[in-house]
Amino acid sequence: MGPPRDSSLNLSGTTPKRPVWMIHGTSDGAVPYSQGQSCADALSAAGFPSTFTTVTGAPHAWLWSPSYGHNNQELIDYFLSNPLP
Repeated sequence: MGPPRDSSLNLSGTTPKRPVWMIHGTSDGAVPYSQGQSCADALSAAGFPSTFTTVTGAPHAWLWSPSYGHNNQELIDYFLSNPLP
């Protein structure tokens, strides 16, 4: 079980600062959209190169469906452009 939702995590000393791409649906019933945005903001503030992508109308488990305007190639390209050391 993870930390409570109201806890905070100090990421300032974490290295390396790997890029993070957060993709969050506006209809997510499991994790509020605002919490996803706050997490992305905290990662950026801690020095992580982060991108936050909003998927309008998508639920928590939208599984990268092209019906929401995204495709698997975007995900593949992201991983290829950010390889692990």
